[in-house]
Amino acid sequence: MQTTSKILMVRPYRFAFNKETAGNNFFQRDAGSNPDMQDAVAERALQEFDAIVALLQRNDVDVT
Repeated sequence: MQTTSKILMVRPYRFAFNKETAGNNFFQRDAGSNPDMQDAVAERALQEFDAIVALLQRNDVDVT
């Protein structure tokens, strides 16, 4: 088995509901037309991304 200690992750630039892919993506929910809700969802997605990067780095994975 081969493993790696390096990984490339691309931080999302824009995170939003996509009606074209929502039909077959169970996890996607429409935040509606409320801009505050849309911003909150996008912010949470970025926080989750950053948390995963931090977790990987704490476990000696080189994240680029």
